[in-house]
Amino acid sequence: MIQKGIQAILVGLLIGAGTLTLGQSALAAPLQQSTIYLPAIYNSPSLGFMVFGSALSCTDEINNLTPAPATFSSGIRRLAFETTVFNGINVLYRLEWTVNGKREPDLDASGQLTKNPQNVGTTIFFGPKICRDLLPAGIYQVTILLNNVSYATAIANIGK
Repeated sequence: MIQKGIQAILVGLLIGAGTLTLGQSALAAPLQQSTIYLPAIYNSPSLGFMVFGSALSCTDEINNLTPAPATFSSGIRRLAFETTVFNGINVLYRLEWTVNGKREPDLDASGQLTKNPQNVGTTIFFGPKICRDLLPAGIYQVTILLNNVSYATAIANIGK
């Protein structure tokens, strides 16, 4: 009776000390080796609401914030896109624009996330390096890539 009590105490001490391999004592029967797996917790990046906004002139504030998919009447000079990335510290991001089915790499924006959460966005306009003309009517699509993996696509339609 006393021997079984001592065995339980010895086994309890081995487990309680965090030993992963349970050993053998003079009083205890041989025990099997055990492997303990601990889960790794990883929160992958995620996106908040994706919104578009517009401006009628080159100097107006961006307004009309509209969740994607968004529709704007013709006559705007600037189109803005914004979203929030959660759990993305040190993640590389890229916003890729496609207009009327044609990739437009000159409109893209990219960078590295440094905060959690962090807003990312860009504003596009039409004209050679300056806001000049009205944006053409059509379908404007933004694809969000995080560490070169496509996460989401948002669409804005500028009316005809």
